[in-house]
Amino acid sequence: SVLDPKVLLGFIKTMLTSPNPTVKKNAIEILKIMRIHLGSDIRNFLTDVKPALLTAIDEAFSSIPDLQEAPLASQTAPRRVCKASDKPKDDLTDESSFKLVGLAGIVHKSLEGLSNSNWKERQNALVAIEDALKKAKPLGHQGPYVDVNGGEFWALLKARLKDSNKNIVMLSISLLSQLTAAIGPSIEKVNKLVLPSLFPLIGDNKKVVR
Repeated sequence: SVLDPKVLLGFIKTMLTSPNPTVKKNAIEILKIMRIHLGSDIRNFLTDVKPALLTAIDEAFSSIPDLQEAPLASQTAPRRVCKASDKPKDDLTDESSFKLVGLAGIVHKSLEGLSNSNWKERQNALVAIEDALKKAKPLGHQGPYVDVNGGEFWALLKARLKDSNKNIVMLSISLLSQLTAAIGPSIEKVNKLVLPSLFPLIGDNKKVVR
């Protein structure tokens, strides 16, 4: 079955009217993920949202690295020609030679914990991946910095989005949002696997998830 973005947006708008700030925060996290997958057109469907909320949404969108300039990514930026005696400045942030960090390396120590029957172990695994993801970002680098190849990790994260413990679900949503920003447009490769798992959360019977 195909997930209709317009239907999902309708539910998210309902979430945004909730008096619970956690519900609103989760709604914006999901919008960030949709923004990466669906592009800037999603903003056109949010014009009826209250101005204060729209400002918060725009700020969330602007926090996604290189999102606004994505269409220009294929253009080759002019490179500085260095002679043998030259010493390039800021080697750590040289985009022309930047190599993506392997997602598999970031998550591999936590894979077992993600499927552990003890909810505390699952929680610790999610937190550990979140911390490792932040530490993996090269100093001064702007834009995607992680590859999408996580092996079995994506199936495990999908399972955590359906976890019986709602705190785990919220942590999973937060992690997915951060992964979306860190990976960039390549996240589309796991779109069909992970994104539909967000839809049932809108109808969850616990307000903290909605």
